[in-house]
Amino acid sequence: MLLTRPRVVVLIAILASAGQSLVGQRDDRDPDYVAQISTVAAIRNMVTVLDLYASEHGGRFPGNLGELKYKFPEWSLNDGWKRPLYYYSTGTTYILVSYGRSGKPDPQTAQAGGHSAENDYEADIVLINRVWAQSPKWVDRELG
Repeated sequence: MLLTRPRVVVLIAILASAGQSLVGQRDDRDPDYVAQISTVAAIRNMVTVLDLYASEHGGRFPGNLGELKYKFPEWSLNDGWKRPLYYYSTGTTYILVSYGRSGKPDPQTAQAGGHSAENDYEADIVLINRVWAQSPKWVDRELG
């Protein structure tokens, strides 16, 4: 499915309103688990926007996430711990990283392409060119 600007705006509005509806509700889950869920969602959303950007720019990805501000709300550039996602691109490839709860780069705790340990909120969450290099165990590895 080709995402046009109006469709992307509607998609982002739906995602934002879904997040807003949870704000007033009590959530008894571990706050770090919730932050981890939010981080994976932010990375998945970013992949959609990066794909759209590349489709509109001859297959090239932006040099920095700031180039996406006009298409993506400011909050979406952060992980679940409210820190900016790390992004690096050569123009044809990219890396998206959350440094987890610590906010600092950590040694990889999983085999390449693997899952981090259960409830390891310190572990980095890493996506390289639409492929999870390291993610929480519960993450569905397919990006669609």
